Amino acid sequence: RLQMMISKKFPAEMMLDELYLRALSRRPSNQERAFWMKQYAEDSSPAFWEDFLWSLLTCQEFTTNH
Repeated sequence: RLQMMISKKFPAEMMLDELYLRALSRRPSNQERAFWMKQYAEDSSPAFWEDFLWSLLTCQEFTTNH
């Protein structure tokens, strides 16, 4: 799914929402959105999205709720 979104050049905010929904079953808070969009502005490479997804899959919210 991630590679498809990258290859189709989904907008960053759409990717952020999609990955949050898939990993945590919720949208990012305003604070989370601001943090990640700032990080994305500093590094908009495909590797950013891979690292971002891993951060979601290894966060405490994911590991304790799934």
